[in-house]
Amino acid sequence: MNLFYGIIYHPKINKLIRNINYVLAPVLPAKIKIYPSGKIKVHFNEVGTIYFKTNQTSFLTRELFWKGPEKFEFTSIFIKLIKKVGVFLDVGTNIGYYSILGGKFNPKLKVIAFEPSEGPMIYASENVRINNLEASIQIEPLALSNTTGELDFYNVTNPKFPTIYNLSGEHNLTTSKDKLNYAKVKADGIMLDQYFDEKKINKVDLMKIDTEGSEYLILEGAQKVLDTHRPIVICETLFNVIEDKLEAIFIDRDYVFYNHTGLGLTKVSSIQREKDNGVRNCFFVPKEKVVLIEEFVI
Repeated sequence: MNLFYGIIYHPKINKLIRNINYVLAPVLPAKIKIYPSGKIKVHFNEVGTIYFKTNQTSFLTRELFWKGPEKFEFTSIFIKLIKKVGVFLDVGTNIGYYSILGGKFNPKLKVIAFEPSEGPMIYASENVRINNLEASIQIEPLALSNTTGELDFYNVTNPKFPTIYNLSGEHNLTTSKDKLNYAKVKADGIMLDQYFDEKKINKVDLMKIDTEGSEYLILEGAQKVLDTHRPIVICETLFNVIEDKLEAIFIDRDYVFYNHTGLGLTKVSSIQREKDNGVRNCFFVPKEKVVLIEEFVI
């Protein structure tokens, strides 16, 4: 089986197989959709082709290849919103998808992308390079949290492909010790407030945080940034995990909450839910910046 995987996921062979698979997909069973490995092209009418280097562990690039970017998460909103801002923080950048979209759709944008996991960070750096965005995107191999110093970090491994970098985006600071298939390593941690002070950063307009459950820790370490710069924050909100903690951070800061759905943004008074309604991301917007997202509200 390892030999079989080695063949079909070799970048050159995979490119041929996946393109044949794509053409034949309408007559094949729905589950027969090979994960891309190597370099894929993603086309946007406005900016042309964007390249992503990936491997078969990435759910993101599988979705991009098979469904297109327009249907992935909040891509369609992000492309319009990013043109309205000047500084974007991509916390948990993984292979750099949103950072690279930002750099392509807003040439004047400054991006700081954080990724403490070695594999995704390497791929993100390479994707920045192959898209010629080194001047606008800075990759930081740091784990943002509510404390500074050496932190325990959990690299989740893919049991099917244990010898390659896992690009699934599951690596995090909070994995339970009884979870299988992870390796505990050390990561350099820093509070965002301290990072801003040390780097003398004086502006941030938009933040995207996707860190598999540690989002509230990052925001606890960014109190000054939130109070001073009042960025729009796009944050993953997993059902019944940290919704109450996220809400507590923003509710006293005069932020408005919008759940992201497939149709757009829906204003809500609370992001806490009695049952899982499928919402996975929330836009936290300062009242004075609601005008920036009004066109997306349904």
